[in-house]
Amino acid sequence: MIDDHQRAMITDFGLSFKSHAGSSSSAGNRLSGAARFIAPERYVPGYKVTIEYDVFSFAMTCLHVLSGKLPYFSERTDVVV
Repeated sequence: MIDDHQRAMITDFGLSFKSHAGSSSSAGNRLSGAARFIAPERYVPGYKVTIEYDVFSFAMTCLHVLSGKLPYFSERTDVVV
């Protein structure tokens, strides 16, 4: 994120999710996070979030910052990722 003075700011979207209008799902049964930055093991049912999960997400963020491209940039939608 960039603030009003054009300084880079750190933020955390770890609990973000893509919502559809009229959706009634609860936070408890949603897979949260930005798909391109989620550790692959997060998609395994019953997975418990660990420090390694954050390390993977941080690495994907570094990749994005250093390369200027989103992780899995060749995939046009998060659904494919």
